[in-house]
Amino acid sequence: MNVKGNATVTLSVIVLVVAAGLTGFASAKNENEKISIVTEHLPPFQVVQDNRVVTGMAHQVVQAMLGKLDYSFEVRVYPWARAYQRALTEKNTLIYSIARTQGRENLFRWVGEVYRQQDYLWCLNANNNIRIESLDDAKRYLIAVPRNDNQYQFLTKNGFTSPNNLYLVTDWEQAIGMLRSERVDMIMGTTLSLAYFAEDAGLKLEDFKPCLRIDSQRDAMFIAFSQQTPDRVFNDFKQAYQTLVENGTLHSIQKRWENPPPKQ
Repeated sequence: MNVKGNATVTLSVIVLVVAAGLTGFASAKNENEKISIVTEHLPPFQVVQDNRVVTGMAHQVVQAMLGKLDYSFEVRVYPWARAYQRALTEKNTLIYSIARTQGRENLFRWVGEVYRQQDYLWCLNANNNIRIESLDDAKRYLIAVPRNDNQYQFLTKNGFTSPNNLYLVTDWEQAIGMLRSERVDMIMGTTLSLAYFAEDAGLKLEDFKPCLRIDSQRDAMFIAFSQQTPDRVFNDFKQAYQTLVENGTLHSIQKRWENPPPKQ
C-alpha cells in the first residue's frame, strides 16, 4: 500500500504533508500535541519513491498506529544523522526505524519492535582477496558505513576508526556505490536491507557475499520517541502498537515486506 502526500523537496529534506485518511485529526484532547515524525530512506522499512511516496514495513506499522489515534502529524525524511539528532533533542518526535542498542537504551522511549535481523560484513562476490574470520581481521580493510547509524556505532565501539578502516558516508546508497566502484572493501548490513538497496542500484543480492557474520550484532528495528515526549503521548502510541501485535496486523505487515520485495 502506497501512501501519497504533497511534498516539498529542498536539498536532502523531504517534507510530507499528510494526506486525508492517514492522520487522526487533532481532537480537543490532542490539539496541542502535534507529532513530528522523522525517518530516512531505508528499504524495506521505509521507502521514499519519486520524492513523493513513503511506504515500507515500518512506515505501514506507523500508519496503522496513527489510524487508531487522534493526533495530527507531519513526516519529514532526512539523512539518518539529522533524523537521529532531531529525535534526540526535540519533544514529541517519533523516529523509525531505529535499531535498539545498549548505547541508545536510555536515549529514547521505545514504542515497539518492527523487525529483527542479522548483520554481516559484505564484500563483492567477485572479490576473492578478502579473508577474514573475526572483527579484528576486518580492521585490515576499509568499510563504508553511514555516519551515526547502528553499524557505525557498533564498529567504533569495537575499535574501528575513520579514516583508518572506516569510510563515513551519508547513506546506504553511497556505501553500495563505494563498494561497487571498489573504493572500499566492505559494507555492513543485513540481508534484507541489502537486497532492496542492491535492486535500487541495478544489482542483485548475488553480486555480494557475506565475508563475516556478526554474531554479536542483530538489528532489532524499533519505533521510538524522543525522551522529551510526555507520558500520555508515549503511552497512547505504546497501546496502539500493542493492539497491532494482538490483532495480527504487525505480523501481516512483516510478512508482506519479507523477501521477495512487494511490487509497488
